[in-house]
Amino acid sequence: MKGGSLKSQEIQDFLEASYEINAPESIDDYELDDKFSNLYGKVYVNHDLKKAVLAFRGTGMKALGSDWINNLIFAISDPGYKLTPRYQTALKM
Repeated sequence: MKGGSLKSQEIQDFLEASYEINAPESIDDYELDDKFSNLYGKVYVNHDLKKAVLAFRGTGMKALGSDWINNLIFAISDPGYKLTPRYQTALKM
């Protein structure tokens, strides 16, 4: 696959979708890939353009406790952070 540019509205839509449990099935011509999307981010694919967008969410307010625990582990120990479920899930995306 080959990268390229996105419109600012597309970027906003992808970032908003990354926080949603029931994210939109499509954004413009990009389809949600359920196989790789999860709580920490969403993957959208445009098969015609052969492009994929990975949108990782930041610290979410609903999962404030678990997100801040990950952030704290990262601040204390880089190797420790690599053992967290959030990091391991991101590797699979």
